[in-house]
Amino acid sequence: MTTGWHTEIGVPAAALRGPIGWFRTVYPGAAVVLFGYGKRTFFTARADDLSAYILAPLPGRAVIQTMALNVAPDRAYAPGQVTAIPLAPAAMDRLTRAIWADFVLDPSGHPHLTNTGEGRVSLFYAARSRYTLTHDCNRWSCSLLHSAIPALPPEGVILASQTTGRLHARLPPLCRN
Repeated sequence: MTTGWHTEIGVPAAALRGPIGWFRTVYPGAAVVLFGYGKRTFFTARADDLSAYILAPLPGRAVIQTMALNVAPDRAYAPGQVTAIPLAPAAMDRLTRAIWADFVLDPSGHPHLTNTGEGRVSLFYAARSRYTLTHDCNRWSCSLLHSAIPALPPEGVILASQTTGRLHARLPPLCRN
């Protein structure tokens, strides 16, 4: 999913198997769980926090944002913001394992919650990886997709358009808007 400068990965709730299946209990009844990535101090800042915007490009701790959709992403977002990629079960398992591997786990073995979004619409969990200008949400998304789709190289990705461009260029039979 692309919303201007930012990409997220939506996973059907039914495909969340193994440890990452815990998110089905966090978001009961969800059709899709979204996973996004960003710098913690920026991603969780209030919209009027100017210092977060000034410091945003600097490296720092990262978080993984999760949200649930009760409908398919192409019904929740504007046309052109969603690229559907049908993955075989083995590829989906590789993708969800890669997502899970970036969560910092708490002593109970669940992702470590750091912040909640307004109205608890979104939840933010500590990420193992660090945010940098060359490892932003778009590189993170492309790297995770690369774990499922080896033909999709993440090297050099910084912008959302690069992630979606690579998807459309390398996987034309799979991609649709």
